Amino acid sequence: MGHFKSRRGISGAIVSSILLAGTTILGIGLVAWSYSSVTTTEYGLSSSASSKSNVLSEYLSIEKVWFRHHFPYGSASLPYINITLTNVGKIGVNVTQIKFNNTGISPITYAVPKALGTILPGNFTRVQPQISWHNGSSTNMSVITQRGSIFTTLVQP
Repeated sequence: MGHFKSRRGISGAIVSSILLAGTTILGIGLVAWSYSSVTTTEYGLSSSASSKSNVLSEYLSIEKVWFRHHFPYGSASLPYINITLTNVGKIGVNVTQIKFNNTGISPITYAVPKALGTILPGNFTRVQPQISWHNGSSTNMSVITQRGSIFTTLVQP
C-alpha cells in the first residue's frame, strides 16, 4: 500500500499571469528601444539632408580679380591680389580658404580671417591676400566655404 503525499504546486492561472507580465515587460522594453533607435536615425538623416540642401543652395561668384604689385596700406611693399566675392546663392556663405595651386602663383592656401564673416545673399566682400605672383602664367584659384563647397576659376596675372 502506497502512501502518497499531497503536493502543492503553482496553479496554471498564476503561471500564466507571470508569463504574461514578463512578456509585457519585454515588449515594452523592445518598443522603447526601437523608438529611440528610430528617433536617433531620423535626426541624423534630417540633419544630413538639411546640410546637403544648404550646400546646394550656396553659390559664390568670383569677380574682379586684380593683381597688384604693392599693398596700398602701410609701409609693406608686398604684392597682393584683390578678389571680390559675390554671394548669388539663396543662403549666407562663410568663406574659410582661398587656394592657389598652379605655376603663376606658388602653391598656397590663404586662410580667410574670421572677421570676414558671413556673406549674405546678394552681398559681396573683398579679400586681399598678400601673395607673390609672376606675370604671364595662369593659376587655378579655389574658394572654399565652411560647408565644403569649392568654387574654382582660372586667373592670370
